[in-house]
Amino acid sequence: MSTLTLTRMEPTESSVRYEFDPPPALSGFFLDTTFEVEYGVDVGDVPESVLVVPWLANVSPLAWATGVDVELPRLDERYGESLTAVRRSLRELYPRVIRGSEVRCRELVDNEADRGDGNAAVLFSGGVDALHTYRRHRDEDPTLVSIHGFDVDLDDPDAWRDKKERVDAFARKRGLESVSVRTNMMSFMEDFMLDAHFRRHLQSDWYDAVQQGLGITGLCAPLAYAEGLDTIYMADGASETYDIKVGNHPSVVDNIAWSGTAVRSDGYEFTRQEKIEAMADFLETEDISPHTCLKSGAGNCSECEKCLRTAFGLVLAGLDPNRHGYDVDGGSFEYARDRFAGGEWRLGPAKAVMWRDLQDHARRDLDDRLDRDAPYYPEARAFFEWLAAVDVDRFEDPTNSSGFRAYELTRRLPPSPLVHSVRRQVLDVIW
Repeated sequence: MSTLTLTRMEPTESSVRYEFDPPPALSGFFLDTTFEVEYGVDVGDVPESVLVVPWLANVSPLAWATGVDVELPRLDERYGESLTAVRRSLRELYPRVIRGSEVRCRELVDNEADRGDGNAAVLFSGGVDALHTYRRHRDEDPTLVSIHGFDVDLDDPDAWRDKKERVDAFARKRGLESVSVRTNMMSFMEDFMLDAHFRRHLQSDWYDAVQQGLGITGLCAPLAYAEGLDTIYMADGASETYDIKVGNHPSVVDNIAWSGTAVRSDGYEFTRQEKIEAMADFLETEDISPHTCLKSGAGNCSECEKCLRTAFGLVLAGLDPNRHGYDVDGGSFEYARDRFAGGEWRLGPAKAVMWRDLQDHARRDLDDRLDRDAPYYPEARAFFEWLAAVDVDRFEDPTNSSGFRAYELTRRLPPSPLVHSVRRQVLDVIW
């Protein structure tokens, strides 16, 4: 059995650096054999068995998918138990991807089980799901935790500065603590290689479909131990109505725990549009602008699929998206319809579910939902009438390949470092 080995862990007062040795079978999946996490608080007194959790959380899914064991010196006993349950849950979601492997360590450590001080935290991006989770748990005065290196690239300082300022301002206005975690979790692994080998079996890309629930919450283990957090809320990307297979599915997230802390999925009983509508008064009275754009740069671009999907959801909830961080006019609705008609927006299964959610709400009392005084009213009404009648299946790519021949070519190459230069040349020509 091949083994992925943690060879060195270097903690400082506020950061941890991990060095590891991947077996040949995994070498092509890593761009860097160093994993790093920086915290905005002192984690110097956190025991090694908890400090190791962020690295283990982010490499375990790949190890399970390739049948590779993971080896490390010591581990928090409760987290070791939770990994068994998480692997079982991910395997139920994706039996063609998740295989069997073991986490081997010399010592399982029983840390203090009641270290929590009754404090809670919310993983907070400022998006729809995160805002909805905060609203539901605001009476707990949760710490807001934002991740630099997940939805904002490490090499995009302007976008991070904008996000950090927005999150900090949101927290200050409500008397909350805001902390950030900086990590290379999205850049130490080769995302294209991961998607080339596994995406055809998943409902979205590797990080969203498999890694995000375990990987992001694992980053918080040293922070939670240091700050006495006994509950961490993670907004759910699935819902009871449209049960999509995502890495932050409650069957996964609700199994994650380490000594003193339990992770809880939040919002599974609501669809995305139901969350927007439940928050309508909250967004309006507190003048809140969700941040949903994944493009580089500050603010919402108001052109990408996710931005317009969210803006249109605000319109259906009776809100003006122009008052909540978006730039929308009549042409925005025509633009979106053209993107669908021209085949430029090909939806993976997870995104298709969200458009079906919008479609279902567009079929309900449209006259009562839309603001007739809005300057974009005619175009909005025409768009939602079209959406209510269209077959969303036409726009779905159920294999999630998006037609990229580069995926197929890459899968035929062995997973080794030599593949990277070849793969880059393939992308330059095909993608």
